[in-house]
Amino acid sequence: MGACPPIQRAFVEEAAVQCGFCTPGIIMSAVEIVGSGKQYTREELRKLISGHLCRCTGYQNILNAVERAVDEAHRFVGKGE
Repeated sequence: MGACPPIQRAFVEEAAVQCGFCTPGIIMSAVEIVGSGKQYTREELRKLISGHLCRCTGYQNILNAVERAVDEAHRFVGKGE
C-alpha cells in the first residue's frame, strides 16, 4: 500500500470504506480538511463531515480516518516531505 495516497491509506487502515456510497464525497471533504493546514478537534471534524450520508453507519471509522489523515499531514509539515 506504499503508493496509496495518505488520505486513502487512512481510510483503508481505519476500515472506513464499506459500501462506497459516501466514500467519494467524504474523501473530497477530507482532502479539503487536510489541505486547509488547520488542526481540528474531533468534534470540529465531526461537524465538518456531518453533511455526508453513510448508509452503513460507519461514521466512527470515517471520523477516525479523517482524524488520522489530518494528524499524519501535520506530522510532515516542516519536515521537507
